[in-house]
Amino acid sequence: MKNICESIIKSVHYQWNEIMRDNSNVAIIFRVVCSISTNSGLSVEGSHIFTIHDITHAEDKNSLALTSESAAYNNAIQCLTAAMAYSGQAMSRIENNE
Repeated sequence: MKNICESIIKSVHYQWNEIMRDNSNVAIIFRVVCSISTNSGLSVEGSHIFTIHDITHAEDKNSLALTSESAAYNNAIQCLTAAMAYSGQAMSRIENNE
């Protein structure tokens, strides 16, 4: 049995935007946007807003950034799933050949 799985996602891009910073640089609010485009021409975006409260003592900034990117990606995938369902496209295409 031969499995052929075709990816529907053509590209994934992230964009980081600083929304607000307090005057004393104690906290920064960011918005991360995940843009996904498919081979069939659909494009969707998902985003996540997060705050770093103590910039000088935030020990796990990378973990927070990855979590925020993951949340934005998951939001974009939900939008993609809804857009594909609305347009009548299948979310995955798997062919079994023997």
